Amino acid sequence: MRAADIINIKLMKTGGIANAIKIADICSFYDMQCMIGCMLEGSISVAAAVHVAVAKSDVITKIDLDGPSLCALIRCKAVSALMMLTLPLAMRRGWGSPLSMV
Repeated sequence: MRAADIINIKLMKTGGIANAIKIADICSFYDMQCMIGCMLEGSISVAAAVHVAVAKSDVITKIDLDGPSLCALIRCKAVSALMMLTLPLAMRRGWGSPLSMV
């Protein structure tokens, strides 16, 4: 008997990337479907979650990473903005956020 149909992995609740990957690996071993989600958090942590989802795409089959978009939405535009949401993944190393040295 299965206790759940799907496991929702959230980086901020699991303690980070390493623990999220461990959870995905355990789910894969037990043939349990996963999704990756977020809370109302910034785009850098969501970019990290996208990388985990891509790395573990054999077991993470659904994503719900709209936190940064929800934080930036104006109330009257919320529905139309969510209907057209995409999360681009940069084809380079890192989290997709440029850093500058001072």
